[in-house]
Amino acid sequence: MVCEAWPTNLCCDVENVEADDLERWTLVASQILWALSGRRIGPCPGAGPWIPYLGTDGAWRNASVCGCKSDCSCGELYEVYLPGPVYDVGSVDVDGQVLTPGAEYGVDAPGKLVRLGGCWPDCRDMAAVPGEPGTFTVTYRWGLPVDEAAVAAVSELICHLLKGCGGGSCGGPHS
Repeated sequence: MVCEAWPTNLCCDVENVEADDLERWTLVASQILWALSGRRIGPCPGAGPWIPYLGTDGAWRNASVCGCKSDCSCGELYEVYLPGPVYDVGSVDVDGQVLTPGAEYGVDAPGKLVRLGGCWPDCRDMAAVPGEPGTFTVTYRWGLPVDEAAVAAVSELICHLLKGCGGGSCGGPHS
């Protein structure tokens, strides 16, 4: 499901449309176009870069860091991959400390979270709650920006849906 309604620039008259109906049809139109875009346009919550596995010592490890067979990491870790495309980063928390964007981390295309002036943790305590010591949490949204073409498309579709669905069935002939 689409994460949030796309911005609009409606050309049709919505003066007599209830606010709830307009909001509903805006979400419906955004959902349709989000699906048609391959679920790539518009921001959505993303997942962190961790693929956990249970190490030989019983501790949880991150399998996505590298291809070596040590318990945690192949070496110093300056970047982690964020499945994306990355729309924006909300926060990065290491051991309960929220890092400063631009000063302590940045995003390099195509979706690599880069540590500035240090390394990322090579292990994570998978049993700990995010924000506690031993944790590494990235909150971000994925997707491409909603450009002018997408705004025009969703606006037209909303007007079409309001016109065709106002009294009942959508898109079919009306008497």
